[in-house]
Amino acid sequence: MLETVQLMDDSDRATAHEELRRDIALRERRPEGPPYTGQCHNCDAPLPPPMRWCDPDCRTDWSARQ
Repeated sequence: MLETVQLMDDSDRATAHEELRRDIALRERRPEGPPYTGQCHNCDAPLPPPMRWCDPDCRTDWSARQ
């Protein structure tokens, strides 16, 4: 009996490469952060959706405490 050897063509290699890169990206992705609450997570100022901090300084302060 002859064994069938499956050869990968360019499309198969591209698909395998894409799946590998997607798996790596999913493992390395950064957390999304806290959910929207209607208030700044740092100073409790009211905010419209989808804002979570009122300015970059509040975001930096909050991140430093985490």
